[in-house]
Amino acid sequence: MTKKKALFRTFSGIMVLSLAFLVNCGGKSSEEKRAERAIEKVFQQATGKSAKVDLKGGKVKIQAKDGTAEITTGSAEWPEDLPSDVPKFEFGTVKGVNKETTGEIPKWMIIIQDVPEDALAKYTEKLKAGEWNIETTMSTPQGGMVQATKESLVIMVTVAKNRTASISIFNKEE
Repeated sequence: MTKKKALFRTFSGIMVLSLAFLVNCGGKSSEEKRAERAIEKVFQQATGKSAKVDLKGGKVKIQAKDGTAEITTGSAEWPEDLPSDVPKFEFGTVKGVNKETTGEIPKWMIIIQDVPEDALAKYTEKLKAGEWNIETTMSTPQGGMVQATKESLVIMVTVAKNRTASISIFNKEE
């Protein structure tokens, strides 16, 4: 992973944590506009590059020369623009979605809450039924993880003891 991509990904993650309370507002307030300008300034100071930030309707969109990151928190939904081969994780409530595009191929990270204990095993079966190649599985008293591939796609699902799942979908060639 290049330094630019790592920096952009790290910054995107920080944005999720620091802006969650701002993006749940309906209309664009003067506070949101000030926050957009402040984030743009911080981004430029951190990376040396300019970016356009848009806080709107429960979403944060950061557009820079190297790519775009879209972050949704609060009452998020399963992304409709995922590749059709990715089975829906129907075990819990979607809490947040991060979509990052650097280059042509997007990457997604989905956070699910209130995940039942048997969700990882059930989702692994859905992956197998969809002809995904299960590469890695791990089970611990604190949760578990499965990583699977299908053609150029990789999906990694981690379930923690606190009943939260993290699902990452990306292209293995990037």
